[in-house]
Amino acid sequence: MTDGQASSTSSLVDPFAHYADRKRQITLRHDARLISHSEIATFKRCRRKWWLAWYRGLRLRHESPTGVRAVGDRVHRALAQWYVPDGQQRVDPREALEHLIEFDRNAVIMTRADDPNLADILVDMNKDADLERAMISGYVQWLEETGADANYEVLASETYQDALLPGIVGRGDVPSYIIAKLDAKVRRTTDGVLRFVDHKTVADF
Repeated sequence: MTDGQASSTSSLVDPFAHYADRKRQITLRHDARLISHSEIATFKRCRRKWWLAWYRGLRLRHESPTGVRAVGDRVHRALAQWYVPDGQQRVDPREALEHLIEFDRNAVIMTRADDPNLADILVDMNKDADLERAMISGYVQWLEETGADANYEVLASETYQDALLPGIVGRGDVPSYIIAKLDAKVRRTTDGVLRFVDHKTVADF
């Protein structure tokens, strides 16, 4: 993407591309400058990385299928199949995770068949899979023991939200919005209060 193109779009990088639902596209505003927590965190941590990734829109040719980001991706995708509105088929996140592990593994084998490091990548993916299984299994066990989400009615999964930032404009004098994606939007059945569920993963235990 060139700098000229960037000035007419809402954001150089889709901040939700990593966790995007594979079955649908999240609709982002295209008439505004969009600012996410990820972009702010990157800017504060390393301005050069922000300039390369967010301003210029550069990306690695192949995202790593292993490591913290890949683990978080699969865990989020598995839980997204559990937190769905009434009327939609709910999938046990442990079962969903196994399908995702197999799907991602086969995708890596197909796309990196000529990679001399393929065997090592698959070994690392297996290690990540063990961590993901422990995370999901522990989470399900915690829900069963505490009933932490028993009083929640799921209204929507993977929901995009934005809020106008008054007085702040982007290039081309377009309005600026702070944006977020809720893992699950829920209503507490005991009093009708609207809440959201946000899942976080860590590098290790």
